[in-house]
Amino acid sequence: MLRVTPKINYGKDRGKEPHRPKEDYPWFWSWDERSDDFPGGAEFDGARWNDLHYSLAFKRRARSVRKEDQ
Repeated sequence: MLRVTPKINYGKDRGKEPHRPKEDYPWFWSWDERSDDFPGGAEFDGARWNDLHYSLAFKRRARSVRKEDQ
């Protein structure tokens, strides 16, 4: 049992990521904070989003496109 309520912020993580390609890391290219499977915005923001979760179908589709490009 805790004596004091912990101060936990479940929002956006602090810190920024280095510039990464949009094809490999779309979650660093902004987010509308509403939709799942967000393909990335127009510009890189480097923010770490905690509530952005991609579906398995979206991940598989992205992997198949990457394999075709190689």
